[in-house]
Amino acid sequence: MKKGVAGAADVVSTYIYPAAGSPRAHSVTTGAKCHELGYDAAGNTTSMPGSAAQQSMAWTDDGLLDSIGTAAGATQYVYDADGTQVIRRDPGRATLFVGGGELTVDTATGVRKGTRHYQGVAIRSGGKLSWISADRHGTAQLAIDQSTLAVSIRRQDLFGNPRNSAAWPGGTIGFVGGLTNTGTGLTRGGSRVLH
Repeated sequence: MKKGVAGAADVVSTYIYPAAGSPRAHSVTTGAKCHELGYDAAGNTTSMPGSAAQQSMAWTDDGLLDSIGTAAGATQYVYDADGTQVIRRDPGRATLFVGGGELTVDTATGVRKGTRHYQGVAIRSGGKLSWISADRHGTAQLAIDQSTLAVSIRRQDLFGNPRNSAAWPGGTIGFVGGLTNTGTGLTRGGSRVLH
């Protein structure tokens, strides 16, 4: 159950699992508020609900997410030899992840943007520095603009879903310190991909 906030109704979801003893007996397949989920023989998710329609997912031979097909287009990933994501190509932009930073280029206009993350302490982007405060799980919840001292608060539920619509100046570091992607609705936490 997802508890409604600010007077919104609660959302109750029901999921259906395969019978005991069948392949992937612990994998959700269908249910109310849940589109059809698909899996390959290795147990990787091959289709799941997106914000507008079903998303298709492809995996590398190493078990890393290779691409996601969404209603807006495909998002593709490139990894280094250790399996660390180094490039993400989204519809309309490409992002290079280097050290504690991101270099993003708009593929239509060529406009470039750099963002530097200071390990849960601060973020510098667009010439602005914001101090970040995170909870004990690494989820940033508070951003303080260094020059104006304006405070931005981000509220999330237990699974990292936003509970308020306030603009967040704290960059793409999201739930449990993972990299968020608003186009796919996924958060990358190390080698895991969270929905």
